[in-house]
Amino acid sequence: MSESDELNVSQYIHTDDVRRRCLFTGVDVPGTKRGEHVIPRWLVKDHALQDGGVQLGQPEALARILEFTAPADAVANQTFGALEQRIKENQADVSDDELYLWLLKLSSGMLWNHRRLAENAQHPRAPVQFDVRLEGIVSNEFQDAYAKWMDGSFSRKGSLTKLPSGVDRLMILHIFGVTLLDFEHETHEGIFPYVLMAMGRPGHPLLVASFFDTGRKWEEDIVYSAWASNEVATTPEVPFVRAALATALYTMELRPLVSSEEQEQRLMDGIAHAAGVRRFTDDEGVKRFRPR
Repeated sequence: MSESDELNVSQYIHTDDVRRRCLFTGVDVPGTKRGEHVIPRWLVKDHALQDGGVQLGQPEALARILEFTAPADAVANQTFGALEQRIKENQADVSDDELYLWLLKLSSGMLWNHRRLAENAQHPRAPVQFDVRLEGIVSNEFQDAYAKWMDGSFSRKGSLTKLPSGVDRLMILHIFGVTLLDFEHETHEGIFPYVLMAMGRPGHPLLVASFFDTGRKWEEDIVYSAWASNEVATTPEVPFVRAALATALYTMELRPLVSSEEQEQRLMDGIAHAAGVRRFTDDEGVKRFRPR
């Protein structure tokens, strides 16, 4: 990232009331009602998750899936709902670009809710706050993508891959964070965001989107081959799949950015925190993640 691409606080921290910002368009939604279920109701119903929880980075930080709603313009909500209905009816007939857009919507909505819950000091299971610039970056990314999808000009910027999977229950994995880039300027601070969204359903390929993987490393044949030849492609155990995805994210996208042991530890801790896994170093000195 060059200095001209610097991302600073003033650019991405929303100064308006985020509780009334439409998830799809960013415009103000009258009233305070949150009308969009971030995780579609059919997905919750199909997998009997009405009372299920979403882990927000650590075991003690939980939120009910049905609480994950966001403000939404009624027309935009209905329009995007038609795409989600197509995904429900036959995911195989939906384009990779639209599957990517759907996962980007899930990420934007989940970050919005994570921020909302983290800012509630009275919440008994509130998650730890993250760099709020990331929520602004992802919401801007989704709103721009949604606008282009509406006018027929959308194509994904990051990667979307479909990996073999044997998971026996719904898996929603959301790994996110930022790594700081030093521009050696006392008034500017650059950040490199990373966001991985994965959706695994029994009987379906594992969908994995990395929104800032501009080189589309996840889409390379070698990634698919390595995954398919590993037991992670057939295991029904969701924790092992989560750990494998966390390791792949770090290895492919983030390790090349590491410039010190301190930064490496900070990045790995951040991934482990978001993914609900733990990091370790194997006998050969390779740093990986495994289930808690």
